Amino acid sequence: MIQFKEAADQIKQEGPRELTVRQLLGLFGQRRRGRHVMAQIRRALKRENLVTSPSFEAAHMDAPILLQPKITELRKEENMAELATSGRPVTSEDRKGIVQFKQVAEQIRQEGPKELTVRQLLALFGQQRRGRHVAAQIRKALKQEKLETVPSFEVVYMDAPFVLRSKTDEALKEEKRLGTASGAVSVAMEEREVVLTIGQLEQANRAPLRVTRNDTVTKAVTLMMQNDIAYLAVMSGERTVDGILSWRTIGKARAAKRPADTVQHYLAKVRIVEIETPLFDAVRDIVEGEAVLVRSKGTICGLVSARDIASQFVTLSEPFLFLEQIENHLRAILERARLSSSAVKELVNPADADRIDKVNSVDDLSFGETARAFGREEIWDKLHLLLDRSAFCIRLEEVRSIRNKVMHFHPDGILDEERDILRKTRQMLQSL
Repeated sequence: MIQFKEAADQIKQEGPRELTVRQLLGLFGQRRRGRHVMAQIRRALKRENLVTSPSFEAAHMDAPILLQPKITELRKEENMAELATSGRPVTSEDRKGIVQFKQVAEQIRQEGPKELTVRQLLALFGQQRRGRHVAAQIRKALKQEKLETVPSFEVVYMDAPFVLRSKTDEALKEEKRLGTASGAVSVAMEEREVVLTIGQLEQANRAPLRVTRNDTVTKAVTLMMQNDIAYLAVMSGERTVDGILSWRTIGKARAAKRPADTVQHYLAKVRIVEIETPLFDAVRDIVEGEAVLVRSKGTICGLVSARDIASQFVTLSEPFLFLEQIENHLRAILERARLSSSAVKELVNPADADRIDKVNSVDDLSFGETARAFGREEIWDKLHLLLDRSAFCIRLEEVRSIRNKVMHFHPDGILDEERDILRKTRQMLQSL
């Protein structure tokens, strides 16, 4: 407790502090979040007027959280926060996030532009991913505070830096002119204009290993084997690219029995794409040349290969595959109840007459309607599952929530914890 008190005093003097849940527990001499431990931490946070964002109770043990002073504002500020959110119901987390953002906005107006990452911006709103509603909420907050991010927070990698700054008078005038001429731009339109770029990939933001054209091939091979990589950038400086070296180029050169052992005799041409290049445009170059170098502000900042694209595809597509398998398993289990057509129709929203006419069997049900069936005691009893119905339905609700995120495709993907829920749910249903 004394350690936490010292940390609290430090935060009040120096500002927010990032730590993990495990480190927070360590301040209290604890290792797990039991009921009594969490109650103790909540009391200590309240006493010191601090909060964690996101909540220490919901985050993974080794996930970073922000320990910061609790914001106390007038109800007027909360009303302004409500106006800055999307059309969905406003939560206390929304209000807290907007107020935190207002503090940063005021700091920028007084001290000038501030550099931060997408992850840090999301943390101000108590979020971890750029979902549709989250992005809309941040856009509205930026507009209200007359701020902009350069480049846009929606098209850069999660840990890539961007500048949060006040809009210029010229930009505000132009924005007002466009608004007067064509009406306010809708949130939906703004979302459609956001394009998935190569800069949103981790590899595009990780400086590649490189050699010079005068280095020996032996040195290059050693670097490739030491780091388990297939490509090296060949460069004469931070901005001058001579080509790329790969196992393929080395193999072709040695097959041709080139006598020299310097890199310049083994390299190949490579395409350079800007970090804001649409991903699907960059993929064409990658397919043709195996890899591309990524450039930002004149400097090479990453190397993306066909293998990286394949890995990204697996990361993004895996949740879709899990969900398809989960839905198929649920329908197969539900078939055991031998529901009549009328019983199936009762699972549909009674206000949706058109859909009721289209639904005749279990295969016609949506995921939500299928999950609703398992919540009905008379149907559950027919399935003869030796499981707790309440716990089973809670898991289906978790899957439904994750499914909504997955269907609103975004390169940030879903959290590892959410992916694990899908994987374990699939395994459970396979065993039934």
